[in-house]
Amino acid sequence: MTPPRAELARIRTAWAAQQLSLNRLGKLRPLRPRARRKRRAQRRDMRNRLFATAALVLLFCGICVVHGAAPEAQPRRIEITAKRFSFDPGELTLKRGEPVVLVLKSVDVAHGLRFRELGVDVKVGKGAESEVEFTPGKTGDFVGHCSVFCGGGHGSMKLTLHVVE
Repeated sequence: MTPPRAELARIRTAWAAQQLSLNRLGKLRPLRPRARRKRRAQRRDMRNRLFATAALVLLFCGICVVHGAAPEAQPRRIEITAKRFSFDPGELTLKRGEPVVLVLKSVDVAHGLRFRELGVDVKVGKGAESEVEFTPGKTGDFVGHCSVFCGGGHGSMKLTLHVVE
């Protein structure tokens, strides 16, 4: 039993004054300002979370771009001491593709170290040190020789480099 239209208008005005509303089925229900505020707050919270997540993603991407996607490994430093008429250590084992810094130190006179097959040549003055960075590209055993004449036993100065997978 539905009341006539004029009666409905009068009732609606009274309901609106009492913070009531009619739903689709014509039943009386209270207005829900709290529910609306809650929905607005939920939407605002969702927007804020989305913004915060996007900011964090951009920050992370920016850090990756600045520092590289994966941090590069520092080259392995190997100190070699050259003295009349030997290198210390006399043998080295390296991995292929792993960057290496050879630090050549001279104790007495000028020396050098050259691996022709690997394209490595470094020279050092008396009592000084010098370094060369390289990445072994081939596997095998390579013999390096002193490349600066340092006396009568110069020809016997050898360093063996083993490059493995």
